[in-house]
Amino acid sequence: MIIMKYQSVILLGRKKKLFLEQSVNGIINCGINIFYIVTGIICLFGIGKVRTAMSKKYIKKPVVIEAVQWTGINKNEVEDFIKDFGSVKGDYVDIATLEGLMVASIGDFIIKGVKGEFYPCKPDIFEMSYIKMPGAGEGQP
Repeated sequence: MIIMKYQSVILLGRKKKLFLEQSVNGIINCGINIFYIVTGIICLFGIGKVRTAMSKKYIKKPVVIEAVQWTGINKNEVEDFIKDFGSVKGDYVDIATLEGLMVASIGDFIIKGVKGEFYPCKPDIFEMSYIKMPGAGEGQP
């Protein structure tokens, strides 16, 4: 276990030692107290054991999406695709996503998600994650 910082805190009127450790996932078991890791920081009060949670592997469901690649010269195609969810601004596209405003650069794909949301995707990630549907020609869904 790598301890990054040590601090003292007062918890329920008693002074306890607080250790902060950086971790990806895990659960802290301190006797009757169990602390779950949030945002990659473990807080360990007193003496306890740190167990690393077993990560599970998942396969992305085969969901059909629609996408357009921003080439820098297909302004009308991109604006028709994203409609009121964004606009072309010179060399980039502003996109209103569920997480806030994002930008697509030339070469990026703009994806329409399963709930009708839009978001940008870098070409290398797009190529690793998606394949073109057989029989889907240019201009066809």
